[in-house]
Parts: sequence; structure tokens; C-alpha cells
Amino acid sequence: MKNLNLNFIALFAFVALLFTACEEDIIDPGTGGGDGTPPSIALVDEAGFIAADGEIDLGQPLRFKVSATKGSADLKTLTVFEDGSTIPLERISLSANPALFVGANTGGQTLEIEVTPDDKEGVYTYAFEVEDEEGEIATASVVVTTIIPFTAIDADITGALLNQGGAAGTGGLDLDAGEGTGSNDDAAEIQDEGIDLDQTAANNWRQQISGANDAEVVFIDDLGNVVEGLTFEAVEFKEQITDAFAIGAALDGDDSNCNCSDSTNGEAVSQPVQVGDIFAVKRGDVTYLLLCTAVNVVPDGNTDSYEFSIKY
Repeated sequence: MKNLNLNFIALFAFVALLFTACEEDIIDPGTGGGDGTPPSIALVDEAGFIAADGEIDLGQPLRFKVSATKGSADLKTLTVFEDGSTIPLERISLSANPALFVGANTGGQTLEIEVTPDDKEGVYTYAFEVEDEEGEIATASVVVTTIIPFTAIDADITGALLNQGGAAGTGGLDLDAGEGTGSNDDAAEIQDEGIDLDQTAANNWRQQISGANDAEVVFIDDLGNVVEGLTFEAVEFKEQITDAFAIGAALDGDDSNCNCSDSTNGEAVSQPVQVGDIFAVKRGDVTYLLLCTAVNVVPDGNTDSYEFSIKY
């Protein structure tokens, strides 16, 4: 009888242990528990919002539409990162970062979020991380490249600049209109340097230019120094022209030993202009890019001229 009782007690203990172990493995599917369904998050692809990798003009706000949905457990927080760092509140439209899901929103919420990007050009990764009450995490991310916006040029015209030693009212060029003017006309940005009075009529044209009315002229050796492979024909943005001016070389021609028709000696003048020469001219807030397309030499008079393509 004693052995029977011991066997019964052992059997009872085994069954109790079995039921206890099974009870500990049961997980409430509504609380997550680490083994439930994780939350989900996605960027909504909708007009006006960023949902895929791309470029945006520097200075423009970044607008995202984020949809978060609970899994087995309620949503807890949403955190927005820029290159792995939490974005400070002064640069994001959220009232907190991480932001808490409360009330009915713990089951899911769609949020419109605006971020003020860094003020430098660059490539940035924005990540949106949602975490639920059980510590399960889901992330959506996008790569945004901020670029300096380009401004289309205002004009692509041509103009002719005449020998200053010719008829009155010639020798200057209004680059805004591509029209010839007098060398001292207020509308002129560049002027021809006229003739050397000590030379014969067939050889007296100096074939040099200079700035007029405080315009500064520089010589562009190679537009490829602005952007690799850039040509005059390919220039379409004002920024390309201002960048060209910035790398231009000061004019290094000489008129100090000339019996010149031009009344100003010792000014910055070009070398004799050749077809294919490129110049950048800055006057006030406007910068022009010039390509010499023709040099017309007239041996028996002072009606010589240059032809330029002009962009600004």
C-alpha cells in the first residue's frame, strides 16, 4: 500500500509539472510579448510628399507622410532620424521626437511630418522608426540629396563689336541687347581698344577688348574647369556663368607702348582676340558669358569687327 501511494504522488507531481510548463508558453496574441506580429511603417507615395530616394533644392522643406500600424501590441513611439541622429525639435514639425502614440492612435496613425534639412549640400538618410509596447521595432527610410538650385539663363543672343577707330558711335557693345554702341555709351559693357596710330592702315587694328562702365572682364581658358566637359553651347544656367567668372583670369594684354586711339592707357585689356576665345563679364548684378565666333579684319579701313555669342 505504501508503494502504491508513492507512485500516485509521483504521477500527480509529473502531471502538475506538465500543465505548469504548458501554461508558461501561452502568449496573449494581443500583447506582443516579443513573439507576436511586429508593427509596420511606410512612407506614403502621394503628391507633395517624399516617398522614394531623390533630389530636392537646398533650402526647401522636406515633407513626409508616414503611416504606422500596430502588430500584436499597441504602438508606443515614433522617432525620426537624420543620418542616425534624432532630429532636434527646432527642425521638425513634431512636438516631441520620439513622439508618443496615445489613445486611439496606439492602433495606427498616418502623420504628415515636415523637416528643415541641413543648410549644406549633401546626401542624407531619413529614417522613421516605430516601436510598440513590447519593444518590437519597424523602420522606413529614404535617401534625400539636397542640391543648390539652378536658374535658367535669361538670354542667348549674338552681337557685333566694331573697331573703336571707325565711325563715331561705334566701339562699344551692349551685352543685354547684343547691339553695338559708342565706346563711351552708358549701355556698353565691353569696348574695342581701337587702333595703333603708328601702324599702317592694313595693320593698325589692335584687336583687343576691355571692360566699359566699371564692368570687369576675365578670360576663360577652359569651361571644363567649371564642370568637367562643359562647353559654351551646353551652358544653360546662370550659376554656370557666375562660376566661370569666378575661375576666370584677369586680362593680361598690354597697351602701355601704344600710340592708341583709345584715350585710356594702362587699363586691363585682352590679348588680341581670336575665334573661340571665351570671356566672362560682370557688371553690377549681371554676369555675361561671351564666345568669339568671328573676327572680321578689313585691311583698307577701320570697319573691322568681332562677332560674339552672348549668354546671361
